[in-house]
Amino acid sequence: HGTDLIGYEKSINYLNEVNKKLENYKASKYYNKVASVFENWSNVTSSNVEKAKQEILSKDCLSEDEKQTVENLFKLYEEQYKYKYYMKETEDSARNSEQIIVISDAQRDKFVKLFPYAKDKVVLAENGFDERVYNYNDKNINKNFINKINQKVEAGIESGDINLGENELANLSKFGN
Repeated sequence: HGTDLIGYEKSINYLNEVNKKLENYKASKYYNKVASVFENWSNVTSSNVEKAKQEILSKDCLSEDEKQTVENLFKLYEEQYKYKYYMKETEDSARNSEQIIVISDAQRDKFVKLFPYAKDKVVLAENGFDERVYNYNDKNINKNFINKINQKVEAGIESGDINLGENELANLSKFGN
């Protein structure tokens, strides 16, 4: 229902933020050392990363500021790796899927924008209801009434009991079938 597309878009934004933060450390003598730990994807495991971090921290007589820089670099590179990994897996899924099923034109457009190479795989699933039967008449919409119903439904979902009064149930018929 689109949460995967939202997650992918957020990953792009988060990755950009992480990369901007990493730019602040480019002058550090530890920048390339830490970067090299994350270059080979097959070697990026929590134990390998921790081992490399401890190796850097223990080899030199580091000041507290240098230790903090190394810690910050590892944290940022771990974040970068996480977002890159998620994006790679998502892109591979789009690339390797036989079909991509979307539930709206907007979702299809967003998918094609993010993964243009897979645009020919997109299939739009039609609505699971008959719009000729389940409809509403715009002239009869009372925004306050709809807001009141929504509040009761949301409260009912939390409590496990959706309790609409007879008057509210009768008024729902104004919105169509």
